[in-house]
Order: sequence, then C-alpha cells, then structure tokens
Amino acid sequence: MLLLTCRSDETTPALNHLLNTLDRERLVTELRLHRFTVREVDEMLRAIFELKRPVRAEFLASHSPIQTVSASPEEFEPYELTGRGL
Repeated sequence: MLLLTCRSDETTPALNHLLNTLDRERLVTELRLHRFTVREVDEMLRAIFELKRPVRAEFLASHSPIQTVSASPEEFEPYELTGRGL
C-alpha cells in the first residue's frame, strides 16, 4: 500500500502523469478532503502540541489552513473563538 497526499492546485506534470496512469490502471482510490476551517486548525494544533488553551488568533490568521505549519509551542498563545471570521 502506498499513501500519497497532495494539494490539487499544486501538482506537477510528472505527478499528474503518475496519478493518471494509476487511475487508468484502477490502482488508485482517491479520497478528497475538505479544507480545514480556522476552528479545525486550532483543534488540530491543540491536539498535536497538547495545548490546554486555544491558539492565538493572529497565528491562525497568518497561516493558510492547508499549508504545513512549523512552529514551537511557545508561539501558540491563547485567544477566544468567537465564531466570527478573522
């Protein structure tokens, strides 16, 4: 079993060729996932870093919900989820 993840808007011609070949041979199952909301990113980071309080809103707003985030736990200061857009 091979697990491959990629963003559909960032594929290369070589990757597209591989994916098309695997699809043609019926060797692949595609699972499309929705983009994370700000709340889901907050929940994910809190679970990964075992944080008790929400992640700082400024940090969440400065990162796309679907890009890789590299940061230390010290960067995650609390904020309050209000349900309003950032």
